[in-house]
Amino acid sequence: TILYKLSSEDDDAYTEDVPEYAGTYDVKYLIAETSSHESGVASSTFNINKKAIDLTVEMADFTYGEDAPNPTLTGNVSGGAETISYKLKDSEDEFDDEVPVAAGTYIIKYDVDATSNYLGNSATAEFVIAKANIAPEISLDDYTYGEDMPTPVITGNVENGNVTYLYKAKTAETYSEEVPVNAGTYNIKAEISETANYNGNSATTEFTINKADIDPTIAMKS
Repeated sequence: TILYKLSSEDDDAYTEDVPEYAGTYDVKYLIAETSSHESGVASSTFNINKKAIDLTVEMADFTYGEDAPNPTLTGNVSGGAETISYKLKDSEDEFDDEVPVAAGTYIIKYDVDATSNYLGNSATAEFVIAKANIAPEISLDDYTYGEDMPTPVITGNVENGNVTYLYKAKTAETYSEEVPVNAGTYNIKAEISETANYNGNSATTEFTINKADIDPTIAMKS
């Protein structure tokens, strides 16, 4: 007869039921007396080790300003407690449970605690929060030769990226930083640099430097 019990339990706990859960067990082999031999007992200890789990985690990329998608988690066959945490890739910071919102490349980590029959484990994956696009517009009022140029008005520069102004005559092909002064029709282009969370972009518009009036006088000498 073969009997089993948890090593931590007393001898009264021996049973013929073969154990199936993780733990340390005692096994006892009872041999009954026969006509030629006395009875005998042999015993030993063995372990049923906790089973490993294989986890995977995925997080879809998304764009700054959008809601973060839910991560896809698989492999928690043990039902152990789950923890999701994040950190900026290549950062020295610790993982944190706060879902990131700023543009950048991040690592998501999926931890599952050990249970009575399964080992704990973790899995990681990378995901990207892409910079959002901007759609800037620029306007510049016409003015008259000899006057100061009005200040250009820009909308859509949502994160105040650095602005560079370029100019060209309407019929020219190449922009330059030189501000026009002579009467004529021109194009102005605002080039907006990328920022932490937004891609750069540019906007153009047309404006006119009108000719100035003159006020001639004439006098005749007698």
